[in-house]
Amino acid sequence: MLARELLDPNDEDRARHAQLIAGLRGPGEIRKLQCRLQKLERLWREVQPSYRSRMRTRRGIVPTADEVACVARFATHPASEVRRCVIKLMGHARTHLELVAPVVAAGLADSDVVVQLHAAEAALELGAGARLEAELSAALDSPTWRVRWYAAVALAGTAQRERAAEVLLASFPARGNPMLAGGLLFAGCWERLVRAFTPPTPAIAARLAELGASRGANP
Repeated sequence: MLARELLDPNDEDRARHAQLIAGLRGPGEIRKLQCRLQKLERLWREVQPSYRSRMRTRRGIVPTADEVACVARFATHPASEVRRCVIKLMGHARTHLELVAPVVAAGLADSDVVVQLHAAEAALELGAGARLEAELSAALDSPTWRVRWYAAVALAGTAQRERAAEVLLASFPARGNPMLAGGLLFAGCWERLVRAFTPPTPAIAARLAELGASRGANP
């Protein structure tokens, strides 16, 4: 099944969605709140065909502005697990950029590194590089290389393109790190992300050629 053939959410999806939103409007303990947000994220997310998943392929539910605001109010929750869920949800609310951009901006400066990572990913998903240019530029100095990766790619279409390309190239996992399989473990992900820099900078083009040569030498 091709992406253009994805089904619309069905009545069961919409009923479950309404129930979860209603649950968020009332009081609840942290564990239930986190669970509801996680279930909501699965409904807002588009489910693409995959041989590894039995989930029904479908388009994500498009939330209303009121529903986005209902979720966004938990962005300052004291539990980092809750904030992580909120930021992931914001990345799916593309039709409400005015509402979600400030939430994602705050997430980039969150004290929890996983929240920062989800915020950088959300900025990329939303195509909010220009709108969040200042916050993403600050994230290029993050000590966490995955945060730097997504912040850099989100900035590929902005005035920060050259600096972002340099950071993305410098953030390639070290080859000598045995935990990262010599850097090759994340090479495929890096190559997918770097496509945002089209045409590639000379340094990125050289690294891509080097990766291609290493695969040819180790079939």
